[in-house]
Amino acid sequence: MTFRTYRPVRGALLSTSMLLLGVAALPSVVSAASLTILHNNDGESQLINAGSGLEEFGGAARFVTIVNQVRAERESADRDVITLSSGDNFLAGPEFNASLSDGIFYDAQVLNAINYDAIVLGNHDFDFGPDILADFIDSVDAEIPYLSANLDFAGEANLQNLVDQGRIRKSTIIERDGEQYGIVGATTEALASISSPGDVEIGEVVSSVQGEIDALTDAGVNKIIFVSHLQGIDTDIAVLEQLNGVDVAIAGGGDEFLANEGDVLNPEPDGPYPLLVNGVPVVTTQGEYRYLGVLDIEFDGDGNLLSISDQSGPVLVTGVEGDADILNNVVSPVQAAIDALATNVIATSEVGLDGVRGNIRTQETNLGNLITDAFVWQAEQVAAGDESVSLLTGDAVIGLANGGGIRNNNVIPVGEISELDTFDILPFTNFLSVINDVTPQDLLTILDHAVGAVEFTSGRFAQISGINFAYDPEAEAGSRVVEITLADGTPIYLDGEFLFDGVFDLVTVDFLARGGDSYPFADLGIEFSNLGISYQQALFNFITEGLNGVISAADYSEGGEGRITALEVTDVPAPGALGLLGLAVVGIAMRRRQRA
Repeated sequence: MTFRTYRPVRGALLSTSMLLLGVAALPSVVSAASLTILHNNDGESQLINAGSGLEEFGGAARFVTIVNQVRAERESADRDVITLSSGDNFLAGPEFNASLSDGIFYDAQVLNAINYDAIVLGNHDFDFGPDILADFIDSVDAEIPYLSANLDFAGEANLQNLVDQGRIRKSTIIERDGEQYGIVGATTEALASISSPGDVEIGEVVSSVQGEIDALTDAGVNKIIFVSHLQGIDTDIAVLEQLNGVDVAIAGGGDEFLANEGDVLNPEPDGPYPLLVNGVPVVTTQGEYRYLGVLDIEFDGDGNLLSISDQSGPVLVTGVEGDADILNNVVSPVQAAIDALATNVIATSEVGLDGVRGNIRTQETNLGNLITDAFVWQAEQVAAGDESVSLLTGDAVIGLANGGGIRNNNVIPVGEISELDTFDILPFTNFLSVINDVTPQDLLTILDHAVGAVEFTSGRFAQISGINFAYDPEAEAGSRVVEITLADGTPIYLDGEFLFDGVFDLVTVDFLARGGDSYPFADLGIEFSNLGISYQQALFNFITEGLNGVISAADYSEGGEGRITALEVTDVPAPGALGLLGLAVVGIAMRRRQRA
């Protein structure tokens, strides 16, 4: 094994904040500690393989085999080995549904087999709420701590109990052959708006992490590893530039792929492995058990990083037999549960249903229309079946779904639709909620928020039912919506004027009603009623009962129905062609086009 010495070299990669690894000669120094960090992130319940058509790639069983092989190789070379996860080790979907149905956390069995030294809390770990997370952590070996320096669990009794037991910590110290390594964790500050952490309080990352680093160094620990789930390596880099005392950073949540020339690759790399930020190597891997990250480094006796091995990099999870125990006790029962969902054909679609991530988060799609129609239909069914409550009291019913909650990321082809498809489309434990007495002014605020970050492919982009609206993507965020009408053409808002005097019932998911994706319902003083029906159940019920098992091309055409329209600036002749007076007369013409 050969090692390269290094110094920081500033340069461009994917953004101006990323720094490339530079190589320079340093004086020969005998290392005091040889460390290998094995790491991954965002396993997200991809337990069987890396996805459809990738049966020989990824999967938890192969991943366990690779971890055991690499760990044994490095330990036989007298190297310290630490194994770390930077979060999101399970995700709502058909695989995790098997865990909930069988009463066994299959993902926890995988974490135990990997034998992590520490796991950082990611945003998806909170998707089912604090109590499910507490139960999940209880199923993980007690010797494996969960970490996050910037979260306070005092408001959630079950999680706080795990804090009291030492199962959840801000940091931990790992000892190997007399050497101490301090591990500090952090979770995205956006947690409350993208997941369901309940009354967990989210603190500022930099100050929280620096406090833990200082406490560890004061205790004599001179090698600090920062492990985070901040949703993107750019954020990690911005944080690192404000921290002192970090020796290595392991990032998660962004799905970036870092690799070097000669590495066995599947995708094109986003940059070298590792990146270097002010002398600190930063690494991450693609998720879903596709790669194991392997970072081989050397420290001197004072805890200073000396060198990085040229054998560091991602290891492709393929070409090995899966771990027998995981195959028998995890993969087999999960596959059986998924097969049962896949064989339950519930409908036929006459049209391809577009749930591609880049489309569902930027424009109207027919799958988005189908989902929001299901929301409205389900609320109306509940209202009709329970005369004891006045569930729908407004002048019209509107459905709204955030693009970030629609997860299949493909076009479902013409043909059979299975129960499994509904889980792939809507995997989270989001429950339908009704918000009454939404005024036209409220609706404008909500829709302006929905399109306020469309240029960033934000998950808050809304698919809608019951109304049509138009917006100007070039206008300032918060002031983009220019027209709203009911589906029958009744005007609600036009040219800055409200033309409708009634109120609406808005059917959405409780995640948004509670302020997820930063929706402003709380700021508007709006309360909601939970229907106790998941959004996946609503889609299933609508397809099977509301549509009688047929999704027609007439109702859900490929281009959508014109529910959402973006304005586009037309080309205007140069001043030389018309003259300045002519240009002033022509102005900046606008035309509407449907984002299909």
